[in-house]
Amino acid sequence: MKRKILIFTVTVIFFSIILSSSMTFLFVKDKYLKQIENSLISDCNLINHFIEKKDSNWEPFNYNENAHEFAEEVGARVTFIDVKGKVIGDSGVDRARLKDVENHIYREEVKEAFAGQIGKAIRRSNTVGIDYMYVAITFGSKEEEIYGITRLAFPLYEIKKLNDQIIAAVAFSSFAALISAIALSIFYSGKVTRPISHLTDFATKIADGDYNQNVYIKTGDEIEVLGNTLNYMGKKLSETIEEMESNNSKLSSTLFSMKEAMIAVDMEYKIIMINQAAKELFRIGDDVIGQYILKVIRNNRLHQVFEDILQKQYIGEQEIEFGEEDILKINTSCIRSVKDQSLIGVLALIENITQIKRLENMRKDFVANVSHELRTPLTSISGFLETLQHGAAEQPAVRNKFLDIISIETSRLKRLIEDLLILSDIESGRDKNSNIEEADVKKALLDVITLLEQEINKKDLEVSMVLPEEEIMIQGNADRFKQMMLNLIDNAIKYSYEKGRIEISVKKKLGKVILSVKDEGIGISQAHQNRLFERFYRVDKARSKKVGGTGLGLAIVKHIVILFDGKINVKSKEGQGTIFTVILPETIL
Repeated sequence: MKRKILIFTVTVIFFSIILSSSMTFLFVKDKYLKQIENSLISDCNLINHFIEKKDSNWEPFNYNENAHEFAEEVGARVTFIDVKGKVIGDSGVDRARLKDVENHIYREEVKEAFAGQIGKAIRRSNTVGIDYMYVAITFGSKEEEIYGITRLAFPLYEIKKLNDQIIAAVAFSSFAALISAIALSIFYSGKVTRPISHLTDFATKIADGDYNQNVYIKTGDEIEVLGNTLNYMGKKLSETIEEMESNNSKLSSTLFSMKEAMIAVDMEYKIIMINQAAKELFRIGDDVIGQYILKVIRNNRLHQVFEDILQKQYIGEQEIEFGEEDILKINTSCIRSVKDQSLIGVLALIENITQIKRLENMRKDFVANVSHELRTPLTSISGFLETLQHGAAEQPAVRNKFLDIISIETSRLKRLIEDLLILSDIESGRDKNSNIEEADVKKALLDVITLLEQEINKKDLEVSMVLPEEEIMIQGNADRFKQMMLNLIDNAIKYSYEKGRIEISVKKKLGKVILSVKDEGIGISQAHQNRLFERFYRVDKARSKKVGGTGLGLAIVKHIVILFDGKINVKSKEGQGTIFTVILPETIL
């Protein structure tokens, strides 16, 4: 800024000096030429008066000699020309060469003089080869008869000398004035730009976010007013920014804390706001503001939801499929301008209800399965009782057969209800922190084998146990652990072929207890393995009912494993058997 002011000021002063110097030079030059011209006219008139006086007294007059004398007195070349244009005297030409001088009748100043005017001209003399200023005036008798012309010529090289002197004087004064002007400009520009520099620094700090500072300027002019205004602006800006940051922080915290995904788009389907939950749900990065929604989230159905609002202003709740399995519930609303209530965008709250839908389906399936499982034995019991009531009780063989069936169905119903109660207790969390004790793994397994010994013998199964020599203890509910192993081994017995083999192994590794139950039974196809631990799920329903299964055994196993903070895996191949592996921590955290 200072440099620009200095350059501008010096440039203006420089051209002003050049202009004023040129005008001064031209004025002085013109005035000097006019002065010479007037002097020549005056001298010319004096010479003519002298000649006319001599003529009136009939005194002889030698023009050539007098031309030299007059030239010395007036300091100019003197020439006498007769009425025919012949030079009869010239201070610049010797007498011997006078007759060789060409006729001057056609010279500009001579023609003007014979025309009754004062002849004037500035040109180069053909006679002596010098540039002159010429003045020519006629002289004659009292009867106004013209005898000739007196012409005075002043050499222009004298004027050039004077011009050089004027130029030197003007140049010196201009240079002195320019130096003084530069010095004053430097001083004044510094005085002017110093407060402007302070204002610039202040504005830069404001732009960088430093609002807690002021600028102090005491110039008594508009710059001081500007400084005070900027101080006030900085204060108000600081308050506004602080309020905006507070509001943005609250908004960001609110959006970040929302469990529901939130996306807002403008009329061009470009994202204007998105929260962390939405980024996690759709697995997108942070830098998505301003991008086209379909480019960021490649789902045409979601885009259609936004389109319905922007084009048809259809708002409400919708459910869409996302990906292969996910189901999203979308609640939409319009974003309207505060000023004129015009539509400017769409706000969508998105919730992943896949798990809710799955649980709903599981609940429906569970209710349906429970109803079916209860209805079947109850229907059977009811039917046989009705038959007995209508006379079958009088037939001992039929009665005993029906009573045996009723006993079997009653036992099945009892097992089902017991399994449901066990599953309910585990799922409700009532067993999570109750009856925490150290359970002896090897003892529990031996107890389970003893309980199932009759079932093992019925199918003539070989059961081998691979147990470590040292004692293995785990922390947790001992009864639930025994229930888990009972269900796993019972499951292996039920689905093993007769005279088959079951292998039970236990080992410790890195603070974990690893138990596995391996059978060589019918096995499980890959298609069924993902749903194996669901309630009432049976790979072979006919076989499951035949062996007396409730469809809840493995579901109970899975929930007990979760109760112990463990994991369960299954490996199976149809027709080759199954291996269930349970990994439990020695200590429950």
